[in-house]
Amino acid sequence: IWAARELPKVESFAGYTHVLLHGLRGERSVSGLALPSSPSPLPSLAAAGLPAASGGSAELDVVVGQNFVILHAESAEQHEHILRAVCAQMHIVAKGPWWLAHAIVDGVVDDYVRALDVWEEALYQLERDVLSAGLEPKTVMARVFAKKRQLRRMRRTGSYQREVLLRLSRGQIEGIPHEIVPYLRDVYEHFARVAEYFDGYRDQLSGLLDAHMSAQSNKMNEVMKTLTLISTIMLPLTFIAGVYGMNFQVMPELAWRYGYAAALGLMLSTAAAIVYWFYRKGWM
Repeated sequence: IWAARELPKVESFAGYTHVLLHGLRGERSVSGLALPSSPSPLPSLAAAGLPAASGGSAELDVVVGQNFVILHAESAEQHEHILRAVCAQMHIVAKGPWWLAHAIVDGVVDDYVRALDVWEEALYQLERDVLSAGLEPKTVMARVFAKKRQLRRMRRTGSYQREVLLRLSRGQIEGIPHEIVPYLRDVYEHFARVAEYFDGYRDQLSGLLDAHMSAQSNKMNEVMKTLTLISTIMLPLTFIAGVYGMNFQVMPELAWRYGYAAALGLMLSTAAAIVYWFYRKGWM
């Protein structure tokens, strides 16, 4: 229990079962439910304002015996949340230790369900930033990869936690009452749905990364197009200036009174013709 373990698991021993889960920690849930300063009746663990997804996961150990439940949370805030919610549901304790353990596990899974709203809002904001031209590309890329790393850790932990909940939902652990199995199965189905959403978020992040790269490529293409148009306009003007800049003695236009004005007029008319042609082609 004291050792920090990265992956959830469930182990049965003589007289008790150790369930190791990973709950979410960080900011309060998006529901905006704040904890009161003193214990008060709360409808369920889901309403206890458990932390949301921004701060990663926190280890939660639940040891279930024949007539006891030992709870060890990594953070004091998470431990306090769970205890307050349990104190408001003392009738659960009368049913047995596994019913109390089910309430704790159900609260952890409900926290993941509420975290979906946090992820939806974060990805929506990230999508707006990717399509926005006001942010630096490095900033957007850093945010995208930070979300991908966070989601990768949560998916890795979630896959093991899903297996733990599957074993509990099938009643494969010795000592689990038969009548609680359907409730554990419901908890597993909720978490399985959360895992599916996280798979979708992974694809969405990959799509955002591709969209960002496409936007940067299109921006670079526009820059190259502008530079190419400018070079194309200046090329004949440079040619005209080069012709009349040659130091030959026999050049009729050099002795012409209006030669300078004619050369400038030729340059302006050539540039105007090229610009008009580009405009008709839809390139400008």
